[in-house]
Amino acid sequence: MINENINRPTLHEIFTKVAEAKTREDKSKMLKHYDTPHVRYFLKGAFDDSIEWLIPKGAPPYKETTPKEADHVRKHIVKRFKFFVKGGPKVKSETHREVMFIRILESIDPEDAKLLILCKDKEFTGKYKGLTKKLVSDTFPGLIKM
Repeated sequence: MINENINRPTLHEIFTKVAEAKTREDKSKMLKHYDTPHVRYFLKGAFDDSIEWLIPKGAPPYKETTPKEADHVRKHIVKRFKFFVKGGPKVKSETHREVMFIRILESIDPEDAKLLILCKDKEFTGKYKGLTKKLVSDTFPGLIKM
């Protein structure tokens, strides 16, 4: 089986590179270098105060996958974010919504799963040095509401 994720960095790898950049300008350039819809969706979900997640705070019970088998947080996964936020499509029940979220956590890289939990809990700030709401807002104007 061919792993299509080879050479595609995870969110954790991208944000680590941003944190390792020495200057604010270099951090911004690094974000722009890795600019993809899924990175933007994630950053919007993490930093935009107008987005209200409907998943209970904390880590739900889930089984981490091995990095080798894990999918990356890409377009097909972030498209499902709409089911987890206020104003999104209706789901059968809150339990169904939580099961959908757990399935995503169990399918993605373990480090990215932890990031997704921080994202929905709005606790991403401070995880990576210099990766702030202001940096994201300045790098991608209009992405998040300040």
